[in-house]
Amino acid sequence: MNVVVRKPLLSVIVPISNMAGKLNQLSSWVTNSFNKPIQIIIIHDIADEATGMELKELIHKNKLSHVVLIEGEYGNPGYARNAGLEVATGEWCVFWDSDDKPFVSSILLALTEVNLEDEVIIGRFNIRNCLDGSVREGCTNITSYKHIAMNPGIWRMIFRSKIINGFRFTNLRSGEDQVFLSDLNFVNKNHKYMDKVFYEYSIGQESQLTNSLQALKDLPRASELILKNALQNTGDSLVFDLILILRHQLTLLRRGSVNLKLHVVYFLVKFLKKFRFSLLLPMIRALYFVTTNVKGAQIK
Repeated sequence: MNVVVRKPLLSVIVPISNMAGKLNQLSSWVTNSFNKPIQIIIIHDIADEATGMELKELIHKNKLSHVVLIEGEYGNPGYARNAGLEVATGEWCVFWDSDDKPFVSSILLALTEVNLEDEVIIGRFNIRNCLDGSVREGCTNITSYKHIAMNPGIWRMIFRSKIINGFRFTNLRSGEDQVFLSDLNFVNKNHKYMDKVFYEYSIGQESQLTNSLQALKDLPRASELILKNALQNTGDSLVFDLILILRHQLTLLRRGSVNLKLHVVYFLVKFLKKFRFSLLLPMIRALYFVTTNVKGAQIK
């Protein structure tokens, strides 16, 4: 008898590292997604033995046949996600973090409402403060590519797998997801915006890479990679890239060390050397948008 193996509707790629004793959130949605048309790929970037043991126990104890566990030494979430992309087989693909809460049922429902031409599905998100337990709504405007650039969390985006085939994340600890969107030429993809909450991410945890001063050191490189794309783009794609870059520079000015703050000046000089008149209007558009919307940016 021939056994028909169904292709999963959704592949979920989750990098994880040094999370022993902190798997409650991950365990909750992973076990509740059993018998749903999804493939969950957990990539353990080995930093300790305990995390791997807990992951294996979770999968074995609950007989989670829809979960694939990959272990290796990657050093950053980008390379870990790339390992997941190598084995992903779903029609759609998402990238989630191990300490956050995705709304799986809401996402699967959204995928029943898409059209054949839709390439990226974008939903709403909530923000949970782990220090006081409060939850608030994230960016309320999700239908503008400029607002997406200000709040470019890929965890609330669902990508049709065929459009990311061949694309890979860079080996950065910070900004790698924004480089991915720039490389993908996000603005020119067919988007569908959903008035559904797809994701709830956490802030206020010391273990998060976004709280790591070491990870901030990778932002200048991320800006340089996006600038390379920007100089080849025009119109809305160029403005999108410039907003991503401006966000990086603001982050370095706010949270970076003295050396990283000086790098903002270095980057500005480098940009001015490559400046051409066709960049003037897009830069004005990007600067105006960032300065008038910076308070609304909620990025993990």
